[in-house]
Amino acid sequence: MLCTTFANALEPPDHASVDDICDLLLSRAAAPRAEHRDPDFDDTIAAIGNRYDEAAVREVVHLVLVDGVSFRTVAADL
Repeated sequence: MLCTTFANALEPPDHASVDDICDLLLSRAAAPRAEHRDPDFDDTIAAIGNRYDEAAVREVVHLVLVDGVSFRTVAADL
């Protein structure tokens, strides 16, 4: 039993769902973490959230993470 448990601990974790990623991005856009040691990501996401609607953010994330379209290609059509 111990060996099985240890072996399972070495397996990579499941990936987050695209919806979970979108929810996190949108929550960071709504409330950037100013106290974070590297707030640039949250600031960038907030700027994107201010410029584009939630549907556009979700579509971009889906195209990049699921369909494998490069971010530059997706962003060119915004």
